[in-house]
Amino acid sequence: MGEDMRIVRYKGGLGNQMFQYAFMRSLDSGIHKAGASLGFYKDFPMSRHFELDKVFYNVQLKEESRYDEIFNTRYAIWKNKSEADRDQLNVGIWFEEREEEGKYQQDVYEQEDCVFVGYWQSYRYFETIKEKIRYEFSFPEETVSAINSALNLDANSVAVHIRRGDYLQAEDMYGNICTNEYYLRAIAYMREKIENPTFFFISDDIEWVAKQNLVKDGIYIRADSFKRYEDWYDMAIMSLAGHNIIANSSFSWWGAWLNQNQQKIVIAPKKWNNLSNYTDICPPDWIRI
Repeated sequence: MGEDMRIVRYKGGLGNQMFQYAFMRSLDSGIHKAGASLGFYKDFPMSRHFELDKVFYNVQLKEESRYDEIFNTRYAIWKNKSEADRDQLNVGIWFEEREEEGKYQQDVYEQEDCVFVGYWQSYRYFETIKEKIRYEFSFPEETVSAINSALNLDANSVAVHIRRGDYLQAEDMYGNICTNEYYLRAIAYMREKIENPTFFFISDDIEWVAKQNLVKDGIYIRADSFKRYEDWYDMAIMSLAGHNIIANSSFSWWGAWLNQNQQKIVIAPKKWNNLSNYTDICPPDWIRI
């Protein structure tokens, strides 16, 4: 590369982009510079959009077109080799394998001239720089003000995130994890620990959620509650609640992680998906059920 550079290849939606960014920031040091390859969003424009810097104004994103060229060159070399001859590190590329997802890999920090391709979903990558990440993932003040004006998110509020949408088309990966039983158990736990909790339901299918009657007195967040509304407002709402019940979703995870209530209770599903263990995804003080 002509310099000691670590490049992170971004892919996926906002929650995934946030994990990749936090991982990238952990790779960045005085000796090693870390940058972003965003070519995925040009190659697959109908898939997802890169929105990290449109939501969070404080992010420090070093992105250059040559990073995409470096990835494309190295990927072409790797792809054209036989299975037996594929050595990622000799090519200067590191793919996070399916079975490694959600697991912390210390070895990544030994790589100097490397392109990293994966999701890097573990709090452990950025535990030592978490205050920096919280600052860089600060929601715009006008959004926070709008949410606080519309909703009474006091210390006894519980944000409950239920994801449907694309998860319904991926039953083999996400099915039978965040069931109604999971949410009922989580709600019962919150009632035991919190005096007079108020449950705020957030979902990409809020009308379906309302019909499930998980609680009698739930508040269901709808877009028309706000004069201006973006999908990422849901994450901001989660971060401003007193406590969180999350889905097996990176979007949901970040809503809870960004919650700065020192006494917060976060409940997450014990299993993250049906294909990988994700042993390191959640901080140890989160409750897994």
